Amino acid sequence: AGWTGSDCSIPVCSQTCAHHGNCTNPNTCTCEAGWDGDDCSIPLCAQECYHGGRCVAPDTCKCVQWESDWPSGHEVARPMFRT
Repeated sequence: AGWTGSDCSIPVCSQTCAHHGNCTNPNTCTCEAGWDGDDCSIPLCAQECYHGGRCVAPDTCKCVQWESDWPSGHEVARPMFRT
């Protein structure tokens, strides 16, 4: 790490700056909005992800989901509604 270029003005990062982050000082990524971390790989969510959900992209929670099949394999008919 350090500096490179013909006039030593280009910083060198040993890590790759992900998600359009830029190497702005030696081993320092400046992240695009919505991303954080040394290499810009940690997504930020303005909202909290509840019930075991996790932030997987800026402002995007991935929710926990369970299998919905009955152990016997039978299906439950959807209720029908009249309007």
